[in-house]
Amino acid sequence: MDIRLEKLKLKQAGWAAGLIETEFKKEPYNMVWAQDLTEIVKKQITRSPELAFKIIADEKDAGILLCAESLWEPAGKACFIEMVVVEEKFQKKGIGRTVLHLLEEKLKKEGYALMTLMSDAGSAAFGFYEREEFKKSRWVFVEKELK
Repeated sequence: MDIRLEKLKLKQAGWAAGLIETEFKKEPYNMVWAQDLTEIVKKQITRSPELAFKIIADEKDAGILLCAESLWEPAGKACFIEMVVVEEKFQKKGIGRTVLHLLEEKLKKEGYALMTLMSDAGSAAFGFYEREEFKKSRWVFVEKELK
């Protein structure tokens, strides 16, 4: 399978938002977005256009990869992977693995020292990231719901 990354364009934000909504409605996430996803995607593309990608598999749109240069850089220049979303019909074909490897090579060439991301510990994606040599860091994601 031929897999490559193309720059995600602002005019593709609606398509990307639909993909995110579709895939994140499923188990184990069951997410419902309170905000306009198209606007969120547009904001991400505008913020980090060089790190917003459409995943192409055998000349078909297969997913998205949204990243941002991290403001937290104790180890050097860091990339935070906001989202890797592969459409269901393209999953389990090695696309996610290839995409991470393509991103890693791109980032190394550009002087990045670290890739980081968040993952639901109960998801299949978490095990995937561990197999791809991502390690739990000493930093913990914490949250406070505002009511």
